[in-house]
Amino acid sequence: MKKYLFIVLFLMIILESSSLGIVGGARAIGMGESMTAVQDNSNSIFYNPAAVEYNSSQDVLAGYYKNKSSDMYIAGYTVKLSDNDLLGIGINQIANPATIEPNTTVSYARKINDQVNIGLSMTGYANSNYGGNLGIFYNPFNYLSAGLIFNGLIKGYPTANVEPQNLIPSGFILGASLINMIPYIERFNIEMGQSIINENASILTCNAGLDVKILNYLYIRKGWSYKDIAYNGLRNYFPSNYVLLPNYGPWVESIGVGIPIGDFMLEYASAAENNCLSVSYKK
Repeated sequence: MKKYLFIVLFLMIILESSSLGIVGGARAIGMGESMTAVQDNSNSIFYNPAAVEYNSSQDVLAGYYKNKSSDMYIAGYTVKLSDNDLLGIGINQIANPATIEPNTTVSYARKINDQVNIGLSMTGYANSNYGGNLGIFYNPFNYLSAGLIFNGLIKGYPTANVEPQNLIPSGFILGASLINMIPYIERFNIEMGQSIINENASILTCNAGLDVKILNYLYIRKGWSYKDIAYNGLRNYFPSNYVLLPNYGPWVESIGVGIPIGDFMLEYASAAENNCLSVSYKK
């Protein structure tokens, strides 16, 4: 156990100067990024680090994300260190210009018992700021799971063009997922939260998503994402973690599909002017 914690802390330190990738795979985007209470090892790196399951020894995610302003490569990898410990690393690499350093985050999850996991992720920003997420995952029943994230645990460094305030939002997201309670609907997720950027600005978040399973051959996903920022009494809307698209208003809808092929899952999602194609693998 001490050896694993040392490895995690070492990776977090050496990645401090990288920048945070906050975009997950197509499954997450297709469900409006409502992933706080969803066990998905490779996507948990980018959302709730505690929302993992220990049935697979390794999970791999690779994807391509495109929006109006840039393209991005996505990668995630988790490995089970022991029956109760799991380590993950996620990378977002801007494709154009490719000279920008990859966005990187490291996560660690610990199984407390059969119902509760806790997790921690360390994240960095291109301007040498860094922060983290503390996550809790609770699965009291087969048909219900819940998740809680506390974010922005560490303040950012001052930079040449940003005031030395709370450069990383401090807040929480609380989510729940109903599992197989309605025929064909494998999951219904909903979450909401608030983040404080500084004394003048705050962000309200509300995401929801559906994951519909059709005869074990196809998954259809639908998501709704709401985020708005209040700054000195003025409100500006932007969709989830994507590029600023004020013309779409506070609500942005997404849709996605997933096709299982053996141990692989091929997935596609679209939200506003953002598209993502990804493939995941469980071993």
